Amino acid sequence: MVKLQDEKISRLDAERAIELDTTQGRAYVALARINQYRWNGSETRQAYEDGLRVAPNNVDLLRGFAWFNSVDRNHEDAIELAERAVRIDPMNAATHAELGQRHTFAGHWDTAYVAHKAAVSLDPDYGVNHLRMANNEVARGNLKKERTELGVAERLIDLSRASSELLAELAYAYSRAGSEADARRIVEVMNSRSQALYIGVGARAMSQLALGQYSEALVLLREATLNISNDIIMDGGFKALAQISANVLSDPGLEQPDFREVRSQLAFRD
Repeated sequence: MVKLQDEKISRLDAERAIELDTTQGRAYVALARINQYRWNGSETRQAYEDGLRVAPNNVDLLRGFAWFNSVDRNHEDAIELAERAVRIDPMNAATHAELGQRHTFAGHWDTAYVAHKAAVSLDPDYGVNHLRMANNEVARGNLKKERTELGVAERLIDLSRASSELLAELAYAYSRAGSEADARRIVEVMNSRSQALYIGVGARAMSQLALGQYSEALVLLREATLNISNDIIMDGGFKALAQISANVLSDPGLEQPDFREVRSQLAFRD
């Protein structure tokens, strides 16, 4: 758990940077993310909108605001923002990957595939791009292709330095591809690093899904919704929780009534 004092310092740093230079897009991104990771919707949106007023072609702001809108279930706005980023910087693999993720969150699997394929073509040595491709393949039912992409992703990702969320996502993808032994292996890697690696509630919930322990995952997701409603800062969990909320791997287990209810509660506060 992040100390509130530390979060306030980060917020102040971002606000001071904006005061010194109102055109500094990076500072608006930092301020938005501070609010985003606290699931504070109105202040996150305000930071992105303020930033884009002074820096309308800032790709990081466009990508960040697209991500926010996806989690806020404003999928048309999210896709439009991501498309703007691609038009501004079409040779940047990250803009195509962002567009792919926004289509993924909207359930547009085929369109997401095209964007993720472009990202892999532009940056084939970035393991996360291959992981996103693998996730797309499983959502479209192409398990053989997913296993191939997962193998490439794991070779390119340094597991000894990967975040807990990335490890949990990799394990969950292996599980959805039917590779339960690989899923357990990656979760064991994550747990073996627990003393040096913070494992937030989102990563813990996703790792439980990877192990097929849905009841345990549900308990953790309910804990997360309480944290959100009580404005408790959660470190290392936002991205994993957002992916679970959107069911990006098209997991039928997450479509059960209890999971649908808790997923609907993984949402920004106004």
